[in-house]
Amino acid sequence: MKTPLITCLVGLFLLSARGQAPRYTLVDGSIGVVVLGDYTERDTVKLYNDDGSLWYRFTYYYDDSDGKWDYPNEEFRPRAFHPDYFSLGLDVVADVGTAYVVVVNNDTGVKKRIPKAPFLRFVTWEQYVLGSFAVSFDTASNPIRTAPRAKASVVRHDREDVDHPVLIQGDWLRVRWGREGAWSYGWLRWRNGGRLAVYVHPFA
Repeated sequence: MKTPLITCLVGLFLLSARGQAPRYTLVDGSIGVVVLGDYTERDTVKLYNDDGSLWYRFTYYYDDSDGKWDYPNEEFRPRAFHPDYFSLGLDVVADVGTAYVVVVNNDTGVKKRIPKAPFLRFVTWEQYVLGSFAVSFDTASNPIRTAPRAKASVVRHDREDVDHPVLIQGDWLRVRWGREGAWSYGWLRWRNGGRLAVYVHPFA
């Protein structure tokens, strides 16, 4: 049976055939993100159509001896998903009491319902960004600055640096890069005009 990885990969994660990239744009009207909480072998992720019929189900515990994902679904392309690393990120557009209305395909905007469950957590966009391992961004249009202001001086930054989120102030995100005991800090926009201005990398 598949078990969670407890070791981190070095650097930002690469995609495999069983995972998709974190999405860059933020869906209009999204109020937050559904992520995994304390997931166990007894738990199953289930997504439903508006009429109550089952649209998709899967578990992160599966037999991967053949190297294949046991629950393929080409239409399931949320903000973040990787079964090997127990990663999930579904944009939430509405809380309807016992379930969330979520975006299951960030390319097409298709929405389904996911019942609330103990193994799922709702987080705000601020919590989602701050809870990630790192962010990446377009340094030309969104440079790191000395302060959370558009006219603040630009900070010199190496493209190879890994930027870890530290603090959010409005639409601005403070990040740090470097190494323990020698961190550098700066500010950049994490949100601009209702859209994400960074790529969110959930894990190392």
